[in-house]
Amino acid sequence: MKHAKHARRNHSRLRARVAGTTGTLAVVLGAGIVPATAAGKTAGTPTAKAVPLGAANAPGELTLPAPTGPYRVGTVDLHLRDTTRTDPWVPGNKPRELMISLWYPATDTAHHPAAPWLQSAAAAHFLGNWQIPPNSVTLPTTAGHTGTPVDHKAGKLPVVLYSTGRGSDRATGTALAEDLASRGYLVVTLDDTHDDSEVQFPGGRLEVGTMPPTTPASRVIAARVADTRFVIDQLNVIAHGHNPDVDHAPVPHGLSGAIDMGRIGMFGASLGGAVVPAAMQADSRIGAGANLDGQFFGPEAARDLNRPFLLFSSQNHDRNDDSSWATFWEHLHGERFDLKLLGAQHVSFIDYEALWSQAPGPFKLSPTQLVQDLGTIAPDRAIELQRVYLAAFFDKELRHQHGPLLDGPSPNYPEVAFADSPDHQPPPPTALYRCYNPANGDHLTTTVVSTTNTSCEGYPNLDGRLGHISARQVAGTIPLYRCYNPANGDHLDTTDPNCEGYPHKDERLGYIYTTQIPGSVPLYRGYDNNGHHMTSTDPNCEGYPHKDGRLGYALP
Repeated sequence: MKHAKHARRNHSRLRARVAGTTGTLAVVLGAGIVPATAAGKTAGTPTAKAVPLGAANAPGELTLPAPTGPYRVGTVDLHLRDTTRTDPWVPGNKPRELMISLWYPATDTAHHPAAPWLQSAAAAHFLGNWQIPPNSVTLPTTAGHTGTPVDHKAGKLPVVLYSTGRGSDRATGTALAEDLASRGYLVVTLDDTHDDSEVQFPGGRLEVGTMPPTTPASRVIAARVADTRFVIDQLNVIAHGHNPDVDHAPVPHGLSGAIDMGRIGMFGASLGGAVVPAAMQADSRIGAGANLDGQFFGPEAARDLNRPFLLFSSQNHDRNDDSSWATFWEHLHGERFDLKLLGAQHVSFIDYEALWSQAPGPFKLSPTQLVQDLGTIAPDRAIELQRVYLAAFFDKELRHQHGPLLDGPSPNYPEVAFADSPDHQPPPPTALYRCYNPANGDHLTTTVVSTTNTSCEGYPNLDGRLGHISARQVAGTIPLYRCYNPANGDHLDTTDPNCEGYPHKDERLGYIYTTQIPGSVPLYRGYDNNGHHMTSTDPNCEGYPHKDGRLGYALP
């Protein structure tokens, strides 16, 4: 992405459609999520997200939202070698080597350092691929403390495995992994060597992606399934008191007795989501699976599966436009859920959701690209919702702890729609107009404009369009009311349901955002010396002498 053409290539690839298993087109749900300039390897696809109000565009250290469970988090990296297989992505007969991270509830974390999001050599390669200048971005420090003992108060730990997007690092699942660990799970994130952009092994050895970008997704999935089954075997070795690490790196104290090999789940994002049912078909030890917005490839979508499964999609992806999802759904014979995260896009389901929104400049993402590629939902909220619903699913299927969250839409989480509920489709945005009556100098904000002339609600002049607002309340929005004072004919836009003392509440216009998201425009309110109010996107209120405040934000 050194030049503009590279940035355009990245974003065109993200928005491109790829052929589904039945020939129909689906969203780029199996494409790689690495920059196109990554040494000419795997096809790149960046994406972006909503920026919290006041977030800097020239960041120091990037951050991830803190885990929300009751336990502190430990982590350890393990180096594994499968001597029964050769690496499918490099020449010769080299045995397959993998790096994995274990995330678990921990104790005594104050005496153990927090782990970096990527180890030093991998981090340097990652930033170099994105052509991010040195010292302009510091990648996050995770909530996981290296090698700390397992917290025995958490009891036996169900296991959850994670497979990331094509070309991505296992680190991109950190926000979800460490949260599940804080809730009492052992989470295993897998790097698939030479498929992923960079994998750092002990001693600083770095293995980069060598898999040809034209490799069929079905072949990639087959290699990952073999990796997954091998990793489960090695977890069983640990559960029996042995250490499978090639370099004899210590396993956290208390881990062998804590692993519950009878309760194993798996989730994946993008192509990693397609790996999950393939792994479940190949290995009956995996009792429940979840796919975060990934298209299915290969025959697994058309094979019956009688174990619980969760589909969790972005706003523009579902069974109606992805034939692989429709086919897979019909072959699910266990408990099944189909959820949609309104306002989200494909890359909302990995850590770039948080990272890109904090540093759009270094990642070469314009405000428009942030909205187009990552949607309008606020980053922390998007991650919160994924954490809550993933935990609810695995609590139900692995721990047999039933809660109401998966029974249907929740008023606490209106951004999560259930595929078979009326709220499945997001509300279309509503255009917000400003009208003007020169007879009395009054401005009127409205969503109703005549289709046959330029008048709005009888006002003779259409004064402009302020932007778009939501017709239905979603997280991060508040109602915008229009109030009226008959004493002077003034209309007032406000977020106060009591109309700030105006005697008449004229109507609720819709919902505006309380924090700025990429591409959104602030709505200011000004008034003149005659007491007439006007809502504007101009911070100077278009010459009105008094700025009365900032109401919130509208979409462009």
